[in-house]
Amino acid sequence: MKGFIVALFLLIRFISHGATFAEVDWTYGPFEKGEKVERLDLKRLKWASNVRNEELGNFLRGHAFVPDERTRFSLTHDGASYLARVTRDGKEVMAKTRCSQNSPFYSELLQVGDLNGDEEPDFMLPFTTGGCGGGAWAHDVVMILSADGRYRVTKIPTYGGDCRDYFVRIAGKPCYVHQAFNYESRCRDGKSHSFFIYNLYEIKGDGIRLGNHLHPDFPRIVWFSFKPNNRETDLLSEGQKKILLKKSFPDVQWHGGFVKRTPPERH
Repeated sequence: MKGFIVALFLLIRFISHGATFAEVDWTYGPFEKGEKVERLDLKRLKWASNVRNEELGNFLRGHAFVPDERTRFSLTHDGASYLARVTRDGKEVMAKTRCSQNSPFYSELLQVGDLNGDEEPDFMLPFTTGGCGGGAWAHDVVMILSADGRYRVTKIPTYGGDCRDYFVRIAGKPCYVHQAFNYESRCRDGKSHSFFIYNLYEIKGDGIRLGNHLHPDFPRIVWFSFKPNNRETDLLSEGQKKILLKKSFPDVQWHGGFVKRTPPERH
């Protein structure tokens, strides 16, 4: 009987890919309040070494091992930007690849988890712009995804850097919720208002592609009303919504239907 219970537990864990169902807690967001959404399971990965600039305190370089103790992740700075490298069993599976020019003020937020469902560890790092006010939301979210024994880097600018609730499973597919922010100078009420714009990206193999078709709440534009709000706005005309949606991809480059991946550095 004990063996059956253990086997059942392992089966359930395998099927769920370590994900958890939780009530979404968005002050502003694409999901309705109280809606249960399956979150992908990301864990904070502790740095085995962490070297900082003694004067400024900013992160310079470090490395960490995932729980399988086979995969090593390292992050360095060459004076211009941060570069990541991944090895497994001592062999390089991703050469140094540029991630972001922004600073990882939250470098302890290196996250590891199975983001694409292939049962291999993937990595996520939020690089903040270091802005104030609304600018503090601006991040480069960097995903380092596995496929066929290798890793590739995808960077996407966003106004949502915290990993909580942003990595979810929709219609059985691993996804990332992208949050943008913009304004309209003259809305249907004659006033100027700001809005959050949400798009859904499907995580597929070692890349991400637009996946708004997977959930009826996407894309969604939510009025920044200075109080909790999750509803699609009625302050904009359909034409204005189309313009804001187009503006939600200002720095996203595409290649073959996927967000363009960053190539490794040439030796």
